[in-house]
Amino acid sequence: MSAGELSSLCGKSRPSISVYLAEICAIVPDLVEKQSVRRLLRNPGHGTEELLDVFWPYLSNPITRRIRLARRPSMDALCEAGALLSGESALAFVSDLALDDSCLTIAVTRTSLPKLQEACGTGWIEAAWYEPCPLEVEVWAYPIDMPSDISFLTTELSSIDLLNLYVACSKAPLDDIRYQDALAQLKEKICHLQQASGIACIRAQGRLATNN
Repeated sequence: MSAGELSSLCGKSRPSISVYLAEICAIVPDLVEKQSVRRLLRNPGHGTEELLDVFWPYLSNPITRRIRLARRPSMDALCEAGALLSGESALAFVSDLALDDSCLTIAVTRTSLPKLQEACGTGWIEAAWYEPCPLEVEVWAYPIDMPSDISFLTTELSSIDLLNLYVACSKAPLDDIRYQDALAQLKEKICHLQQASGIACIRAQGRLATNN
């Protein structure tokens, strides 16, 4: 895609896209191709796992704050605030990690946090650090464009998409072997889905070329 196409797709200004492309080019130069005055973002053949490993050190933790609540509001209140399942709760739906229903982890953006607080009303009471909490709230720095419905039938909440979930969870300093194994399974799932998507795209292009 060209810088103009990326600008329209991401809803960002051309100068911002230029900065993003420059940063990407500094890390993996052949992802950005120059054609006269145009710059194109394209993948010449790098695998998803390779790109995840290369870019991981440069990806910041999207969670700006964690709030442990002593009470869990109704699912209606969580849905109304646009909350998404996150953390270990979301990991349980994409790995062998068991879902701990006694403590759910959700994600909200900074702009939707007041809406969640309003929906909770007097039930918004933070738990002390030494107390168990039925709900942990992650405050995210940016909204999630394409949530996953993998958890909806079980919890009535959609989840953070796989890639953003991987970034957030992999930045958490947890040494639990079960957690690390769940992360490895999530990474494998991301790479498998991306590979399958790429193969489907190539096949579609091949059919198009044949038909033309």
